[in-house]
Amino acid sequence: MKKLSIVILSIILSFCASAQIDPISVYQYLRRGELEKAKVGIDKTCSNEATNGQAKTWFYRGNIYLSIYLSDNPEYKKLDTNALQIAHDSYQRAIQIDSEVSNSYLAPPSPVIGLFVVGEQFYNKGVDKYKNKQYLDAIRSFGVTQNINTQFGRKDTNASYNILLCKKQLEKNMSNSILVENNSIVNNNASNCAFRNVTWGDNSSEVQSKEEGAMIVEGDGTGFHLISYNARVFNLDAILLYVFAKDSLTRARGSICESFGNKNNYIVEYSNIKDKLIEKYGKPISDEQRWKDDYYKDNPDNYGMAVSAGLLEYYSEFETDCMKIIIVLSGENSDINLSFEYISKKYSALENKVKREAEQNDY
Repeated sequence: MKKLSIVILSIILSFCASAQIDPISVYQYLRRGELEKAKVGIDKTCSNEATNGQAKTWFYRGNIYLSIYLSDNPEYKKLDTNALQIAHDSYQRAIQIDSEVSNSYLAPPSPVIGLFVVGEQFYNKGVDKYKNKQYLDAIRSFGVTQNINTQFGRKDTNASYNILLCKKQLEKNMSNSILVENNSIVNNNASNCAFRNVTWGDNSSEVQSKEEGAMIVEGDGTGFHLISYNARVFNLDAILLYVFAKDSLTRARGSICESFGNKNNYIVEYSNIKDKLIEKYGKPISDEQRWKDDYYKDNPDNYGMAVSAGLLEYYSEFETDCMKIIIVLSGENSDINLSFEYISKKYSALENKVKREAEQNDY
């Protein structure tokens, strides 16, 4: 019997030791402002089955974590970065267990008043988030305040109004984002569907009003209307020819007119033009060295000579949704021609129609 009593006593002492929080109670730590010790103690209390069902446990926990959040001591603030939310949840748990729990020696003296303090702090967080244009976070913070006031029958017009302001800002930002994205798409498409300042389908008058080069001649040829200009293209002097089918711009051709003493410099300029096109339109769909005779193929220093003799041709082709771009470096009888051509896809059918009509007029 004596042994049994000792066993029972040891079990009781063991239980009391596990339930015991600290030599000084959490309550005393809290009143003294010793928040680090209070936090350790209350966390143990909340995990203890003997005490986690008591309203005062969660009430004290709410006060401790609220004090951590409100503390000016950075070391205390580091104890938990989510202290305000934990205080909120703790007060709610205390109210669920016993809505009348209170302690007049503490501040806040009850979990209900504690929730109102938490609501004020969430409101302040919402204001800060709004100022920093973090509108979603602001809505969440204002929403906590709104819910607390609604819970206790209070009408909170400020939090509700601010939530509406945040939503309007989000809608505005979303609209601006879509607008910027759409404008970017439109601008990119416009950039990839045009040549210089003109647009495919422009009539001859529109092209003349947009082209800044000096007109050389305007005339008709084989069913097409043609306008040529002296212009700067790819930062080089060039002769530029606009081609119209039924007064709609369908393509533009050009030839670089600058001369280079070293024939290899034509290859350099061809490469420069190709690089500019790659930067704007991406990689070419075709990029070729076309050897008609490989006499100079093993001697790159004479590639310029090979081009001028008609033995070598450089060819690159780019393609966008709206047009094809071709650059060619070719030669014959010691002359070299660096040319380019922009061709509208949309108006290619119109070109073909004009060609067929012109051919039919021959018979």
